[in-house]
Amino acid sequence: MRHPAKSLSAVLAAVLGGLVISGASRADGIDRATALSFSCTTCHGPTGLGSKSVPKIRGLDSKDLEQSMKGFRSGEEQETIMGRITQAYSNEEMELLAQYFAKAE
Repeated sequence: MRHPAKSLSAVLAAVLGGLVISGASRADGIDRATALSFSCTTCHGPTGLGSKSVPKIRGLDSKDLEQSMKGFRSGEEQETIMGRITQAYSNEEMELLAQYFAKAE
C-alpha cells in the first residue's frame, strides 16, 4: 500500500533539491547554457568533441546545431537517443545549447 504522505515528501524533496541546485549554480556563476550543457557532455564529452560513435558538436555552426536538435525532436532527423533527449528542451533552451557549443573553444 502506498503512503500519500511519503509520496508527497519525496516530491517535495525532489523539488526543493532542484531549487537548491538551481540556486547553487547561479551563485557559483554557472550560466543557464552551461548548466544545460552538462546533459550533452555525458555522451558528447566534456568539451563536446564526441567520440568514434558520437558526433562532435563543439565549434559547429549554432544554426546547424539548433536545426539538428529540432529535427531530432520532430523526428525529421534520423532517430537516435537524441529524439528522446530533445523532447525535454524548449526552443529557447535548444538555441542556448547551440550557441554554447558553437562558441566552445
